[in-house]
Amino acid sequence: MSKEIDKENVRTAIVTFSNKISEGKKANDIGEKLAAFARDKGYDVVDVAVAPKDEAVMEDKLREYIDGKFDLVLTIGGAGLKEYDRLPEVMKRIKDISIPGIPEKIRAVTKKTLFRGKAIVAKKTLIINFPKGNHDLALPAFLAIEPIIPHALKKIDKAIKSV
Repeated sequence: MSKEIDKENVRTAIVTFSNKISEGKKANDIGEKLAAFARDKGYDVVDVAVAPKDEAVMEDKLREYIDGKFDLVLTIGGAGLKEYDRLPEVMKRIKDISIPGIPEKIRAVTKKTLFRGKAIVAKKTLIINFPKGNHDLALPAFLAIEPIIPHALKKIDKAIKSV
C-alpha cells in the first residue's frame, strides 16, 4: 500500500456468523447493509458471506480470509453470551496483535456492554467484530470506527514492511 491508503484497493470481506441465516431461516440483511455502507465509503468489498456459529467453521472462515490476502474483514455476530458465541475465543487463537480501542468504541456507540467483540491483526489482515442483535447496531458502529480504519491499515502495512 502507498503512503495514503486508497480504500479502493482495500480487499474487504464481510461475514455474518449466524445459525439462522446460514440455515436459510433469515435473510442476511445486516451483512448486505454493512457491505453497502463499506462500498459507499470506498472499500473494495470482494466477499459477503454467511457461516454458522460453529467454532471450527468460524476459525476456518477467518483463516481463509487471512490466507486469501484480505486487508479487512468485518464480522457480524458470534460475540454474545450464548454457549455457541465463540468468536472472541477464535480471534484470540488467530491474532498477532489485539486492538482493544476499536471494540471499546463499538461498545460505547451501541451501548452493548456485554458485547465481547474484538479487533485484531492476523498476519496483515485487520479483523473487526460487530454486534448482530438489532440490525441498527452494526451500521452506526461501522460509521463510528470507519475513519480510523485507513490509519490502522497504514500502520499495519508499515509494520509488515519493517519486519
